[in-house]
Amino acid sequence: MSDIQYKITIISVGPGAKDLITIRGQEAINEQDIIIGFRESLDTFAAHKQTYSPDRMRTGTIEFIEQNHDKKDRRACIRGCRFFQSCEIYHTEIRQRVS
Repeated sequence: MSDIQYKITIISVGPGAKDLITIRGQEAINEQDIIIGFRESLDTFAAHKQTYSPDRMRTGTIEFIEQNHDKKDRRACIRGCRFFQSCEIYHTEIRQRVS
């Protein structure tokens, strides 16, 4: 992997209702260049952004980042509340794989 540094933000979008996302969560989505997530969440929260929806979320996200590591885009992964407990594990795995 190269020495390029970039930030990946993981944003929980709660149960998926647009009116329940926090202001900080929506601001974080708005600040990103590429949003990665399940198609339903992308359509709800990031329809105005460049998006990527992998077939297999964890491995697909890591593969996407590895294949595009030379780009300096700001990226965010959005996750629903049912995945909230796995976010720390998810974040750790991404950091280990792409660092």
